[in-house]
Amino acid sequence: MKRTAVALGVLFAIDLGLIGQGIFSLLIAFGGTALLGLGALWAVVRGQRRVAGGKAARAAIYFLLGAATVGALFFHSYTARTRATRVIEASRVYKAKHGRLPERLQDLVPECLPSVPRAKYAYLLGEFTYWASPGGTHTLVYVTMPPFSRRLYHFEEDRWSTLD
Repeated sequence: MKRTAVALGVLFAIDLGLIGQGIFSLLIAFGGTALLGLGALWAVVRGQRRVAGGKAARAAIYFLLGAATVGALFFHSYTARTRATRVIEASRVYKAKHGRLPERLQDLVPECLPSVPRAKYAYLLGEFTYWASPGGTHTLVYVTMPPFSRRLYHFEEDRWSTLD
């Protein structure tokens, strides 16, 4: 059981800490919980209470992986929205002082922000992207679910949209 917990912990760390998506963790959690749960029920039917207990305990570990994954995904989403709001507000302050939006997020530092925050706690695709086009449009972007599913804030239109 200890190996199961360690392996699922490593999967969780890679899937949510490195990649930031949670898809693999959710699939493994659902599959493991379902299969081990059914195995535990079958063992009870066959009168193998000790085997049923072991399978049920491992199913609980898989279930906890799923619950932790959903919690981490909500946390990533909340963190990105909160930090995006700070970047948007700082960009508005910058515009009020300079008469234009910044050309890059680093222009907000240190005058409007102490540093440019990461969108979420994920190593890959956890940063904000900022597009300043030659046509004068400015867009803040972050990835909600790698490798696609991006949220975009369009400054000139003061609206959010989703890409992918």
